[in-house]
Amino acid sequence: MTLRRAVYAAALVLALAVCPAFAPTALGQTPPPAPNDPGIGLRLLEAPTNRRDDPRAKRYIVDHVNAGTSFTRRIQVTNGTDRDVTVNLYAAAASLNNGDFIPASGHAQNDLSQWITMTPSTLAIPRGGRADATVTVAVPGDAPPGERYAVALAELPPPPGQGLVGLASRVGIRVYLSVGPGSEPSTDFNLDTFQPINETGKPGVSIHSCNTGGRALDLGGSLKLTNGPAGISAGPFTSTQAATIAPGTCEDLKILLDPQIPAGPWDATATLRSGTKEKTSQARITFPSPGGTAKAVKAHDTNKTSDSPFIAAAAVVAFLASGLGLLLFWRRRRRAPA
Repeated sequence: MTLRRAVYAAALVLALAVCPAFAPTALGQTPPPAPNDPGIGLRLLEAPTNRRDDPRAKRYIVDHVNAGTSFTRRIQVTNGTDRDVTVNLYAAAASLNNGDFIPASGHAQNDLSQWITMTPSTLAIPRGGRADATVTVAVPGDAPPGERYAVALAELPPPPGQGLVGLASRVGIRVYLSVGPGSEPSTDFNLDTFQPINETGKPGVSIHSCNTGGRALDLGGSLKLTNGPAGISAGPFTSTQAATIAPGTCEDLKILLDPQIPAGPWDATATLRSGTKEKTSQARITFPSPGGTAKAVKAHDTNKTSDSPFIAAAAVVAFLASGLGLLLFWRRRRRAPA
């Protein structure tokens, strides 16, 4: 094989690697809950292969489609109660507020939830058992562009004998659907400020982040402390709850640390991510006394940003450039006089 053909063949392999297919792919199976686990469970069984590197798509229904498009996702309901149950399946509206994804109460609807059908609408599941269902999203042809939110729910009615005063329990899978022509809106955010806090003797950092892209974020990540007193380091410490941030809005993500962490000062480095998008920023901070809150400090981007598809594409470009250089060098050597 000539050097030119070898370069072209390698380029083709790498190009295919960064152009994923769009067919669904099954996710890893997990065993059903033990019979003594309380309540019911609900999980997603598949996601599009073009989102195989996106952890959000393995937990939630996340997609971008044109108006007039229909697609399905398989889900599984598990019965962790001590009795046989009949579970109701339906979709309801949802909204984003103060960093939370909030399902509507009852069966309240919005346009997205009205586009969702769950088949079957009820499941009879024996004690300790499980059953599968299908979520179908059918977007009307005249649907206006924009991102919408809903939740696919499995609801367990009150136990027999509780009557109208009994409380139903329900679990859900979030649905983030972007509708519009062309490619998907970008996912992007910034880390604006770090505010040192000390909640009842447990220090932490409240990171103020703004969604500068066109898709909602489920922002989580970790914090590492370096260059502390006597040069010590600590962490990384991981956020225990993600902040859900709508496009064009800002929210705070709290990362709490070990109570034994000295006040500082420290170089605090936060790495936050939503899906495949990741950013890292740093600030010099000092923790306040217990119960206190320090002044927010401006964060500095460390230029350690990544977005998996673009990194892969950059690798392809770099490889092609290297191959072209080798090809030109080889040609020149062949033409050089002996």
